[in-house]
Amino acid sequence: MNEIVELIKLGNEITILAKEKEENIFHKKVAKYNLLNKTIYSPVYKFNKGRYKLLIFIIKLLFDFVLHPFRTALRFKLLISSQKNMWYAIDSYFSIEKVFGMKFDLIQTGFSTSHIIDNAYLLSRILNVPFVLMFRAYELYRKSDLKKLNKRINIVKHASSVVTISYYNRDYIKTKFNIRNIPVVHDSIDVNLFKPMKNKNTKRIISIGRFVDQKGFSYLVKACNILDKRDIDFELVFIGIGPNKKKCEKLVKEYKLSNVFFKDSLPSDKVKLELGKSSIFVLPCVVTKNGNRDILANVLKEAMAMEIPIITSDICGVDELVEHEISGLLVPPKDPEAIANAIEKLLKHPELRKKMGAAGHKKIIKDFNIKKEVKKLEKILQMAINSK
Repeated sequence: MNEIVELIKLGNEITILAKEKEENIFHKKVAKYNLLNKTIYSPVYKFNKGRYKLLIFIIKLLFDFVLHPFRTALRFKLLISSQKNMWYAIDSYFSIEKVFGMKFDLIQTGFSTSHIIDNAYLLSRILNVPFVLMFRAYELYRKSDLKKLNKRINIVKHASSVVTISYYNRDYIKTKFNIRNIPVVHDSIDVNLFKPMKNKNTKRIISIGRFVDQKGFSYLVKACNILDKRDIDFELVFIGIGPNKKKCEKLVKEYKLSNVFFKDSLPSDKVKLELGKSSIFVLPCVVTKNGNRDILANVLKEAMAMEIPIITSDICGVDELVEHEISGLLVPPKDPEAIANAIEKLLKHPELRKKMGAAGHKKIIKDFNIKKEVKKLEKILQMAINSK
């Protein structure tokens, strides 16, 4: 969403095609930039694969053909030629039908799952405009998504540009799919929204994110148990929800840790307040069995912008963001003792925390400032439009 807002600020007209409407959207930028009115939601058809789905598709196609015979015939021809799988073709037709008659200069994806790639390619051909694919994380590495992506390499190579959010991703895409000239546009933050705060609790550690396998939060709880046995004075606050939260809460009770606390997800302004009270940020990420992983998590950038030193796992090219012994400490994944040692080191050396926090702040301003990165993205998109 932040990229969309910055592109709007630069004077670009944006239309968002979303799969389904989300309830309880409380982000201030949604209202401020009128994003809901710029969003077109795909029709929701509640049916499973099978004869009923095929019947609805045929009826819809005949209805469209009666209203717009030439246009519908062209769409159907492009649909069949671009989709080898009948069910994918039907899904794509339903997903993008609302924008068939609209005019755009370019199609750009926010993520690039197999279904989104299908839709972008189909829309590109129907509307005769270029398309740009953005790859972020799970669509590249999760095994179930990767299998589908492998079947679409020829479509990916038709894109005017393939963009990604890290050099780690770029090198992976080059090796895996033999695609060259991949520009990197970092997922970035508005540095003006995350400013350092005074009066930090010098013993307070914070960790923020969804309680899912790739966050590795259970290893942080185990590290806290080690610190507790060493009689280290600290407190840890987790912020987030997710399927693994109860598991972590159970571990805390098992270890009898009275200084580890849990809070549910919070609005961004309250998250900033929680960050501002903390002296160390820890995110012990791991690569899961199905390949899921975090790539340069935004919450790390937010903490760094607020001059909080980082402890995180040395995986997935994170040193592109957090430099070991400069803006934080990198530890092996799934290693509670290494996490505990890193926390103890920072707790005992306030000057080191201050030095690392300042270095992290400079890193974000230099390389992860959203205004700079979105200008890079805008240039890439404009080049794609001009190449038509």
